[in-house]
Parts: sequence; structure tokens; C-alpha cells
Amino acid sequence: MLCALCAKKGFPECGPNCEWSRAENDVPPKPTGRLVELDLTGMLFAWSGEQPVFTHVTGDPRFMIACFTSETKLRAFYERLRRSFERIKQIEDGPEFLTSFDGHPDVGVIVDPYYTPEGRCRYVQPLVLGERK
Repeated sequence: MLCALCAKKGFPECGPNCEWSRAENDVPPKPTGRLVELDLTGMLFAWSGEQPVFTHVTGDPRFMIACFTSETKLRAFYERLRRSFERIKQIEDGPEFLTSFDGHPDVGVIVDPYYTPEGRCRYVQPLVLGERK
């Protein structure tokens, strides 16, 4: 099943737990991510087909690329979402990776997302090193 937001953005599918497939009058909770300065160099992300695997986070309309500090965390996150991927890629240059999305306001990056026992997704959002907004 494809939610309205994923269909509008032209994505062929959304995960079974896509948090945007809720009723229109449901109010999503506030985002739980915090902005931190960190270097993504060496971190891992999931890849499928010709693009990274995107995910949604409650309270943020952007498509997120989830980056991880370990393969174990990456696999646990996508297993929880019941999402598949073809391979794992490693970020060679963290600052360049982040700035490559400057012209794409609908795409964001989150680091080490995980779900709490209450079902909330926790994560941090990286800033380009030396940059504060």
C-alpha cells in the first residue's frame, strides 16, 4: 500500500510502518531529533537499486537517509521497519555527503535512529561541521 505523501513524491513504495499513512486529522508528535555537529565519514547507510533507502520520521515531511555507526544498528533498524535493501554503503567524505543534499530540501539525514519501547523514533540530525543554523 502506498501512502498519499509517498505517491505525491513519486516513490514506488513506502514501508509497512510509514508514519505518513495515518489519517489526515491525526497530529504527529514533535520531532525527537536534535541537531549536532558531527562528521559522517565512515558511517553506513542502506542502498537499493540506484538510490539510498529513504525513510520517514514522524513530525518531519522530508525523506530521510538513515546513517549508522555500525552494521548491527543499521540491520536492527531496517528489520524493525520490515524494509529490505540490496547493499550497505560507507560514507567516504562526511561533509561532502551532507552538502550534496543542499539543493534538495525534501531530503534529510539522520544518525543512529532507533525505536523506544513506546514506539518513538529517536535520532540526531547532523550539521555540516562548523555550521550552525
